[in-house]
Amino acid sequence: MRSTTISEASQSCLSRLTATGIKSLKNFTILRFQLQIISGLGGYSLDSIFTPEAFETARTTSHPFWELFSQAASYRWLSQAPLRQYYSNRDEVVTADIGKLAVDYQTSIGKTNATSHDAGPNADHRSVYLYTLVDVKPWFDSMK
Repeated sequence: MRSTTISEASQSCLSRLTATGIKSLKNFTILRFQLQIISGLGGYSLDSIFTPEAFETARTTSHPFWELFSQAASYRWLSQAPLRQYYSNRDEVVTADIGKLAVDYQTSIGKTNATSHDAGPNADHRSVYLYTLVDVKPWFDSMK
């Protein structure tokens, strides 16, 4: 099985879904983020998970699978609290795309107080954690 990055898998999927004509921008956005999460788990290619027929049924999201898939998305609420996420391209545990996913999604549905912060080009997973500890304290203090 060929391993792909999330962005490669997402681009492949987005091209297919766009070609089949997703009618609703909201459904398209929700489906895009759900598929990014799936493709990021274990480095699987979306083509190895879904058949061409599955992509076709995603066009309208009317198939029972897509209806249940959509209902299972617990992150699809607009958060009121400020959101700050940290990531690094060198993080060996959480890829940068997954590290920015919640902020990207919340921003796409209208959130204005969400930001992603790069912990630096040499930050591995532990370094991202340490960077977060140092950076988040002044941010918390600013909300008093």
